[in-house]
Amino acid sequence: MKRGTLFLYCLVFIAVLAAAAGSAYSADKTQTIKIGLLLDLTGPIGPGGIDMQKGIMVGLERLGDMVAGKKIEFVLEDDASDASTSLDKAKKLVETDKAALVIGPINGGGSGRP
Repeated sequence: MKRGTLFLYCLVFIAVLAAAAGSAYSADKTQTIKIGLLLDLTGPIGPGGIDMQKGIMVGLERLGDMVAGKKIEFVLEDDASDASTSLDKAKKLVETDKAALVIGPINGGGSGRP
C-alpha cells in the first residue's frame, strides 16, 4: 500500500472518530469539529512535525475540508520538542480551544531525543 494512501485512510479514521466524539456532545449543535495538532515544529525533530502538518492539510484538502457533513478546523500548537511545553500546549488545546481530538506529538516523551 502506498504511503500516501495509508496516511489518507488514517486521516479519515481520525476524522470519523472526531465526528463521533463531537456527536457525543448533543448540546453542541455546531457544524465544525475542532482537532488539535500538537506537533514538533521547532527543535531537533521540527522537520518531521512540519512534514506531518503538510500531510494532514493535503489529506483534509482531498476530503474537501469536510467529514460526515461537518467542517474540520485544526488548531495548531508547537511543542518545541520539549516535554513540559508539550503538556502545557495539550492542556490548552483541550481546555481552552475545546478540541474534540488532539493529534500528536510526534515523540511521545516530547523530548526530541531518540
